[in-house]
Amino acid sequence: YENNVDSTAVTGRNAKVTIVFTNDYQDLGTITQEFTIAQFDIEDKITVKHSNQVAYVYNGKEQYPAIESVTVQLDDETTAELGENDYSIEVSAPEQTKDLINAGTKKCKVVGRGNYTGQGGYLDYEIGQADIAKGATAEVKPTAFGGTANTVANNVVVTDAYTGQKLTADKDYT
Repeated sequence: YENNVDSTAVTGRNAKVTIVFTNDYQDLGTITQEFTIAQFDIEDKITVKHSNQVAYVYNGKEQYPAIESVTVQLDDETTAELGENDYSIEVSAPEQTKDLINAGTKKCKVVGRGNYTGQGGYLDYEIGQADIAKGATAEVKPTAFGGTANTVANNVVVTDAYTGQKLTADKDYT
């Protein structure tokens, strides 16, 4: 056998088997045959063990329950634990906020990659709003005497302390 460990999707090339005839069949020589190794579909075969934490507070970073293990039922008797490179965590419902960062109700899923395809292991959780008083800084630049209200407003810089992003007046704050 050659190249017969990972799926064709991972290696980008087919696996090979070479059959060498012996004894009464040695006159037939050898036969080499290429074949593909398909990705294993994890749909309906996946078990995800995760932390019990299902409530988070916005911090400017992706958040989801910590994955302790992802196990796939390969057949009636065999299971395999997936490594971190075998899956990703993604938002699972189109009506959900399209990210794992901002506040809101979230539903994420485990998506197979590499030797695995399909999805499963759905997780529901909540990211709550952060207390902006604890998560923002405001800087007021010196303003010349006699400046208009607009001039003063342009000299105020409010920054999200979680992400470092500058906020926009009348959109993100008033």
